[in-house]
Amino acid sequence: MIASTGPEQPLAAVPSARYRSPRTIALIASRWLWFAVALGVAGFGVDALWLLSASGPDTAVDELISIAEMMDLVALVQLASLIVGGVLFLAWFHRAYGNIRALGVSEPRYRRGWAIGAWFVPVANLVIPKQLANDLWRAGDPELQPRDPGWQSRPVAALVHWWWVFYLVGSGLSSLAGNLIGDAASIGAMNTAVAIDATAQALWIAAALTGTRVIGRSTERQELRAGGLRAAGLLQA
Repeated sequence: MIASTGPEQPLAAVPSARYRSPRTIALIASRWLWFAVALGVAGFGVDALWLLSASGPDTAVDELISIAEMMDLVALVQLASLIVGGVLFLAWFHRAYGNIRALGVSEPRYRRGWAIGAWFVPVANLVIPKQLANDLWRAGDPELQPRDPGWQSRPVAALVHWWWVFYLVGSGLSSLAGNLIGDAASIGAMNTAVAIDATAQALWIAAALTGTRVIGRSTERQELRAGGLRAAGLLQA
């Protein structure tokens, strides 16, 4: 919790900003990510089924067509899930990042709107969202002193780094696989594309699993810090 600095070094007042608990939206977003995990398992399974069927000595064209139709269906459901999950995640991310002023960070690196906008800016969306996630983690540290000028130098859990790696690499491979599948003109080319997609599915599963932990732990840290600030009279109830 917030450590006392003694009577000669009173805690600085937290900037006047409203703290809004991200707990409810965090719970909803995390539950949806578990649905994304299930869809990722389904996608990986269909990809594996294609590779097994296409590599056999007696490849049945009708069977491959049926599997390809299943792949299309899974991809369509995954796209719908990604849209809904993205909205839920951004709602949580925006709420949580918007709390860091109330939690004692007087000068955030980015304005609150970047918690949504950064994801849609080409090239910047490869870097800025991770910086925002890092700052969100740091600002939620229950031991952080209000207005600490060195808050950005505080460590970030490896969990946050791994989540971002899984997300970035999985996204890149998924996009590549989609293009290759669309252009595939032979069974061999299709097998290569599906193998890449299977790898992307595995990474998406990892990203979703670590994402649930990032949401849960970041939210827990904020709630603990908010509780400590309230107990110290530094955060309005």
